[in-house]
Amino acid sequence: MHRNLRLVQTQTTLKLNPAFRPCHSTCTKHILFIVNCVFFFPLNQLKMKNTLFVIILLIGSFGVSQAQDYNSAIGLRLGYPLSVTYKTFINESTAIEAFAGFRSFGSYKEFRVNAAYLIHNEMESVDRLKWYYGAGPGFAFYSYNSSFQGNEGGVSITISGYVGLEYTLDETPISFSVDWVPTLFIGGGGSGFGGGYGALAVRYVLN
Repeated sequence: MHRNLRLVQTQTTLKLNPAFRPCHSTCTKHILFIVNCVFFFPLNQLKMKNTLFVIILLIGSFGVSQAQDYNSAIGLRLGYPLSVTYKTFINESTAIEAFAGFRSFGSYKEFRVNAAYLIHNEMESVDRLKWYYGAGPGFAFYSYNSSFQGNEGGVSITISGYVGLEYTLDETPISFSVDWVPTLFIGGGGSGFGGGYGALAVRYVLN
């Protein structure tokens, strides 16, 4: 009787467990996974770390080669802060990105400029999809109005790391990317580490 009961439980588990459901297309499953990451991209630090974990898992499921889909592109980084970005490839796998952005809330204002050296690797299972990593310096200029000391301001040097995914459309000159950008701030009264930075970027391909 106990043996039959275990058999019934096993059959029920197999029926309900999604891992046993057939997948018609591994490629389709990966694409849907990427779309979910892009359109529900997290902005707080905890979810950003979860996104990085998802990216790493996704990277591990593909073979790696190197290629480029465009030479240069310009657009927006929809992150913190909102920034204008220009990206250009210097060889088949390496690109330089420069971006600048401004944000303000209350009496606090901040302007940032950044540069990044990025290395791209193609995912063979999904055409025109790449993962990339890199690092780069930057500056954060800030000012605020203190009720005790009046107007205050300063400059912080930033050192950022980059891990992300990029997809370029085939027949339309548009490229999308999503990345995590952990940043170290040095000096200027704002020293410290920020792990909650990153952005969804949309760029128009120039050539």
